[in-house]
Amino acid sequence: MTEAKLERVAHGTERIRCHIFGYALCPYLANKFQSDLYRIPLVLKPLTYAFAALVMQVSAAMVACLIVRKLKELDLVTVLKTRK
Repeated sequence: MTEAKLERVAHGTERIRCHIFGYALCPYLANKFQSDLYRIPLVLKPLTYAFAALVMQVSAAMVACLIVRKLKELDLVTVLKTRK
């Protein structure tokens, strides 16, 4: 990451861009998934954001556990002795 991008992430502007993109993506996807047989209404409530945050937290924790398990399996001496 460049220094400018790290600064934007630290100040939250990158987060705001993702939020705006996600908010614009919802009506687009709801419209594209509609057909003559069914309609998908767009409902965005605070609980929706809470659920999305919870899903992200749980999936990040699961990935972190998998990475820690893989790192514990590595033999540090063998890894450091191997050539690139």
